[in-house]
Amino acid sequence: MTRAERTIEFIPTSYRQRPPTKYYGKEENGRDVYMWYITESEYLRLNTLFRRDFQETGLGGTLLYGLPSPCPQCGKYQEFIDWVWTALMRNVHSSDFIFNALAKSRQGMETEHDVYCSECGTLTVKRQKDAMEGGAPDIYLARRIDLSGFRSTVQAPPVPSVDRQSTAPAQAVTWGKW
Repeated sequence: MTRAERTIEFIPTSYRQRPPTKYYGKEENGRDVYMWYITESEYLRLNTLFRRDFQETGLGGTLLYGLPSPCPQCGKYQEFIDWVWTALMRNVHSSDFIFNALAKSRQGMETEHDVYCSECGTLTVKRQKDAMEGGAPDIYLARRIDLSGFRSTVQAPPVPSVDRQSTAPAQAVTWGKW
């Protein structure tokens, strides 16, 4: 598909602060893992993206390696919505599939796909495993993902264990109360 044929729907935001995070522990290979909390602004944009109430998933944050960094093009900090938006724009999964997977707590700790900024379409996370996706500099140049080479998540190895700093249970997240 050429650039003119593709319809990319960006999700603008005026939110320019780093999303709240909490250090979660280290992965077995020594990489730092953080809980990235979903802000009220992101929650409202996720509602728009899914066209339903994101709170139905029960997800208040997600585990990722490292801290959010700003997009080099527009300055918006990385957020969970960027992973979802990229998957939808590149036709990796349908919005219903992603929403239901999140509601049933079926999510991996890290994506294996290039990730693009949901505000401007610039590449913000390049696939670390290999260069299979090409690392296109923006979403317009990114080709559609060929899913024939990917293994099913059912057959995937288990999510790596994380050493938690504390054994105390995390408090429930209420939107807008950080």
